[in-house]
Amino acid sequence: MLLWAGSAPAAVRVLTPPDRAVLTDASLLILGTAPRGETVPWSVRAASGTTSESVKADWGDLFEIFVILEPGLNEFRIGDQRLRVFLDDGTRPVPPEFRPARTHAGDVSRCVDCHDRLSMEVAAGGYPGVCLSCHVVVSTNPQNKTPAQDTPHFRKAVANCGRCHEPHAALDPKLLRAPGPDLCRTCHPDRTVSETTHPALADEGCAACHDSHYSGYPKELHKPLPDQCQDCHDEGTGDRRRLHPPLFGKRSCATCHDPHADTPGLLVEAVPGLCLNCHGPVVEHGHGEELSACTDCHDPHDRTDRGLLAADPSPRCRECHEGIDQGNTVHPALEEGCQGCHDPHADDNRAKARASCAGCHDLAGDEELSALHGGLSIPPGACSRCHPPHTAAEDRLVKGRLHPPVAKGKCTVCHGGGAERSVKVADPAARCRMCHSFEKDLRDAGATPHDPVAEGDCTACHDPHMSDRPAFLKGPQPEVCGACHEEAEVPKGRARHPAAETCTDCHAAHGGTKRAFLATAPPDLCLDCHDDPAEGLAEPHPALEEGCLSCHDPHRGFRPGYTKGEAPWAACRDCHEVPALTAGTTLHTAAETCSNCHDPHGRGGPRYLEAQPPDLCLGCHDDPAEGVEDPHPALEDGCLVCHSPHEGFGGAALVQPQRELCLGCHDDPAEGLPKPHAPARDRCAGCHDPHGDVGRTLLRGDGPALCLRCHADKGPAAGLAVHPPAEEDCTNCHRMSGHGGEGTGFLAQTPPDLCLECHDDPREGAGELHPALEEGCLVCHDPHRGTKPGLLTGVEPNAPCLECHEVLTGKPVVHGALADGCSTCHDPHRADREHQLRTPGNALCRTCHDLSGHAHTVDAARGERFPGSRAFPTDGAEYRCTGCHAPHEADEKGLFVRPRAQLCQECHQI
Repeated sequence: MLLWAGSAPAAVRVLTPPDRAVLTDASLLILGTAPRGETVPWSVRAASGTTSESVKADWGDLFEIFVILEPGLNEFRIGDQRLRVFLDDGTRPVPPEFRPARTHAGDVSRCVDCHDRLSMEVAAGGYPGVCLSCHVVVSTNPQNKTPAQDTPHFRKAVANCGRCHEPHAALDPKLLRAPGPDLCRTCHPDRTVSETTHPALADEGCAACHDSHYSGYPKELHKPLPDQCQDCHDEGTGDRRRLHPPLFGKRSCATCHDPHADTPGLLVEAVPGLCLNCHGPVVEHGHGEELSACTDCHDPHDRTDRGLLAADPSPRCRECHEGIDQGNTVHPALEEGCQGCHDPHADDNRAKARASCAGCHDLAGDEELSALHGGLSIPPGACSRCHPPHTAAEDRLVKGRLHPPVAKGKCTVCHGGGAERSVKVADPAARCRMCHSFEKDLRDAGATPHDPVAEGDCTACHDPHMSDRPAFLKGPQPEVCGACHEEAEVPKGRARHPAAETCTDCHAAHGGTKRAFLATAPPDLCLDCHDDPAEGLAEPHPALEEGCLSCHDPHRGFRPGYTKGEAPWAACRDCHEVPALTAGTTLHTAAETCSNCHDPHGRGGPRYLEAQPPDLCLGCHDDPAEGVEDPHPALEDGCLVCHSPHEGFGGAALVQPQRELCLGCHDDPAEGLPKPHAPARDRCAGCHDPHGDVGRTLLRGDGPALCLRCHADKGPAAGLAVHPPAEEDCTNCHRMSGHGGEGTGFLAQTPPDLCLECHDDPREGAGELHPALEEGCLVCHDPHRGTKPGLLTGVEPNAPCLECHEVLTGKPVVHGALADGCSTCHDPHRADREHQLRTPGNALCRTCHDLSGHAHTVDAARGERFPGSRAFPTDGAEYRCTGCHAPHEADEKGLFVRPRAQLCQECHQI
């Protein structure tokens, strides 16, 4: 079996088979090229073992290797080339990266179809002639008159077939050098379309739209636009007279779409900017900020009416403008569409809408219309004062119920004669009294009239023509009443009493005999809606005797209960002397609203509490004793032993500052200590859980976990090792009673004596000491955590060394050993060698570098043959590595101290 493959950029090239090929025939002939006469070593590794041989390139520059494959994976090494083939005998799964190979020719005898018989060069004529002798490239465009060789793609790519195709064999069925889109991008890198953006690419690659050789159409498309696009897209396939004109322009679909763009819809520009390139004047003002895109209303491809709109654009309008056609009376103009009154592209829609009324209604000449308006002239733009433009809840297209005289067109009833020329009424109250007897009724009842009634200012509250409110009010009752009564306004943080939404539920609108014109006096008025809070109570809250309004605001107040005052608790503090906040105290959250704990009317136990502590407290707080083996004994005395229910110190509302509170039961643990631990001064709860936790000492944690609550910078961190004593227990080094001790950090001893309890003394033994030792261990080492080895300070292994030793100055080539720290080569404490090296000279370098066969030795004979300006040892001794290489950093590759040629010439006259 003979297979062919593409070339590899090396002296040895494997032509057959391609790498990662799946074969079914165990007999395999491998064909490759190498410099003529060269012997090529090769080996194959399979399940049974490894076989090694060699072959000579003696047929021109070709060589052949014949092997019998083993089932499964066979890995070849041919010269410096790697080849992997898989023999599929059906007994094992084929790895997913392996695929069947596609060959260009069936056997070696076919080579001469493309190659010269003697030289094996590509036959005379080269590309593309040798390929076109078998493969025909023709135009699919019957109108095309341009020869293939005159088109750009043919000249640049097709004329050199080998740019895209492997000439011998490949894993691709079409012998492509790479998968379709990847291959095309080697010449067209700007075509960044993704498979998710343009699905055609995922299905067939670039060939879905383009002929890879020559089509005769622009861009080598299979068809002209828009036909090419319409093979997949059905937009724009209707009557040409009713389609978007760019579809049939010079660029067709490409006017708006870039088939290679990585944008939504493959648009060349986002909408509406794209549309404005042609339709700028039409949308000079825009529909409004709420309209995000032209395509919300327009179909950019097809249309059944003008403007690429649907046959009836009104449903599109209703998608945003809901309810415009819902009502008892609908404006007939709506049946003809929204655009009868509105300009869909103008911001100032109302201007056209006002002028549009005169387009259908003869405001000056229609006698019936004039009669309905009392003979008054109707100025342009006045229609919308009374008439809604779309629908109305009434049986006429008006904004509310019409005052009966207005409904009958009897303006003269109120305005008098000549109403068509003057709309001003001299005495409005007198006109109202003609029909309404409120004033007389009030006098007969001996009631006091409401100020607007007494002043005859009926129109202060009522609209004399039309209103959608009861009693023809001008607006919602809180709004109308609030124009004079400030209590109807609701300040920020308070809520309106539901009854105050309708003022006339409690107050007589025109006047009355009771204070504030109330229908009945409180508390009877309140009990019309609310249950009697005193019913069934043996000892009701004394405030009930003073009435509901002693605590509650009837109009607006703080929830719950609509209490009066400037804060939720203000009503309570009028009677109850709750301690005011003092310096350093905070208000208990529950105390912001007293009724969280107390029943304001008198139910419950002592102090009208909903429940007694600790049950009351557990309504909001978790049980502090739950799951605790050793709870704090103080819990038995209740929450209020330590906590204030109203206001206290700290976030826990303590009855005293934390330390003073604890010392009320406990002796001062810091007394007599030369240096108290900081939490022992005023933060007992920093270490102890006041409710209970670990053992009788109530500690919040055990071992280092407790200390790290405050000293987190001493604990574990990414990339840093923890000192074993610190990981085990902080008291290994820090000796104190828990509340204080002596010395810096409460250390048991002063370093280095403390360190020497575990570590050998680096000062003992022969050799010169590192000067840093005189400053102590902590100059270089972190006692809690640090970089390995040695728990060094800083985030890099060599950070402490670079504090004193300026061996890195920013040169581009750095010795790799420095990444593991200076101690790789240097003893950080002492040494009897120069520079504190761990081993002498070249022996140190050999611990990492294999110098076998590379030792730079000079004997007497070589010294005479290569005399130089520098004295060389002539006894066969090694030349020092640092004679040529810098130990830390250099400007030259290989850490050479100078350019290599210059360095050699210093010793050798070359």
